[in-house]
Amino acid sequence: MINGSYRQKIEWARFECPAAFELFRERALVRRSYSTCGSAALGLLVNQPAAKVETKLPKTVKHWSDRATIHFLLNRRFNVTQVSKYGVTNIDPNGDWEATPLNRKHVLLCNLLMCRDEASWFVITNNHSFHNYGMEELNPLFFFNKPSQSVYLVSHPSWK
Repeated sequence: MINGSYRQKIEWARFECPAAFELFRERALVRRSYSTCGSAALGLLVNQPAAKVETKLPKTVKHWSDRATIHFLLNRRFNVTQVSKYGVTNIDPNGDWEATPLNRKHVLLCNLLMCRDEASWFVITNNHSFHNYGMEELNPLFFFNKPSQSVYLVSHPSWK
């Protein structure tokens, strides 16, 4: 995750999507694993087969970059903002410094480092991860073992 800036102000409540987890769970049940995790993650978010999403991959790249991924979502009326370490900890130290702005109603699109020179896209919501249409409950050590390169807060009006 990038450091970011304390100037970043995120309207956390605006990104809450209470219906997203059930939508994703249902979508994951009817879809099969796909070889390109970026296409599968985007397919889960936009409710399209990964093979169809893959046709939108820019011809100049082999895998979904952060830039191409965000561009794809913004073109489909998604709200997207990058989450940084300073953005999520932008809490008044004289106030409730134990506050946790992210909650289980948020949807995170995460570019995680899986092994040397290999990253993968995950969708995280309601303490569950979705990867290639598979769904798993999050392990508390997940982000230590698979550190984030970038994390995006994603919402869509249809998930409210």
